[in-house]
Amino acid sequence: TCFIDETVNPAAPAFDTERVIVQDAVLGNAGSTLTPIACSPTEDLISVGAADGSVTISNSATGSIAVVATSIEGPFTYDLVFSTDGKRIFAASAGDLRGIRIIDVDQKAEVGTITTDGEHIWSLSCAPSDTPGSDLMAGAGPDAGLVVWKAGGLKNELVARTKEYRHLTHVAFSPDGRKIALGGRDGLVTIVDAKSLRSEYTLDAGDRSEYLILACLTAIALLIVAGLMWTLRAENGPDS
Repeated sequence: TCFIDETVNPAAPAFDTERVIVQDAVLGNAGSTLTPIACSPTEDLISVGAADGSVTISNSATGSIAVVATSIEGPFTYDLVFSTDGKRIFAASAGDLRGIRIIDVDQKAEVGTITTDGEHIWSLSCAPSDTPGSDLMAGAGPDAGLVVWKAGGLKNELVARTKEYRHLTHVAFSPDGRKIALGGRDGLVTIVDAKSLRSEYTLDAGDRSEYLILACLTAIALLIVAGLMWTLRAENGPDS
């Protein structure tokens, strides 16, 4: 979800939600589950991704909605983020791509990709403008860990990477661009330094439901295996 801050661009007209929904239905992805949504830095554009891999760009000033041209069909879009200058959209995708699509906002077309070595990136965040790392983009995923790129044009240089933090599902830069917040399936929120990627402190969100379920299923499976082994031994005799 993104929120429109009128202090950023007071001249930007308010979005007509009903019109956006109707036009989106005409463009064909209303039947697909909408996944991520992102606002441009000037907050006059909204980009929406869908489970079928489609990405749309909506303009509040004109009311127009454009479908991004892509050469790849069907990569589930995990997350979207505008570059700090608002000229590009980065789309973290699944499927065979398992990378980050680079979308030119003016061309409304995919113009490149960032490879992630076949590992999923679930969440993206660009550092705020007017900060020391305003050209940086961070990505996080359960198997990819934390990755930081220098996101400039079509050349996106890998700056740092670590798999010290596991089970990641969310990433976000702090307003001053000096910290990165990481969230994951383990119920922890970890604050790391944006340069060194070293952990500074951890907050416990207290949600361990997935791990409790996994532990219970594992225990049940072990009990079933133990029961089968005991039954077989009883049928074949103690010497079997």
